[in-house]
Amino acid sequence: ALPAAYLPALEDGSATFSDVTFDHDRMVSMIMHFEAGTSEATARQAILDLIPSDATKAADVAQYKVRDETDDQCVVLQYQSSRLAFFLDTDTTGIAMIKLAHTVKGNLAKYDPADVNTAYFVSWGTLGDTSVECG
Repeated sequence: ALPAAYLPALEDGSATFSDVTFDHDRMVSMIMHFEAGTSEATARQAILDLIPSDATKAADVAQYKVRDETDDQCVVLQYQSSRLAFFLDTDTTGIAMIKLAHTVKGNLAKYDPADVNTAYFVSWGTLGDTSVECG
């Protein structure tokens, strides 16, 4: 588990980070929660602050613009980092996939770029493959 200092609380008292998983003492997946009314641009910057500085954007797909299904109400971002590849035994390609979404009580809701409250982060994937469900 992460020390409490790494889990700043949101205004409602809930944790910023949840469902954090590790592999060989490295964080490999998590859910990051944002305050209500967080813009997509702010959420994107928060993600960039977490991933290695050498990461380059490999994909940026607004699935909600082309599909109406609830499972497609997100923006899928994919980054590649040689530093990430170096540190993770499980993924030598250094892929970080992030899905920005709006959730209500833990369930996906209609995406709103002016109200992104959830980012799903995993440090694995296939470079260029963004055909994933949002939740």
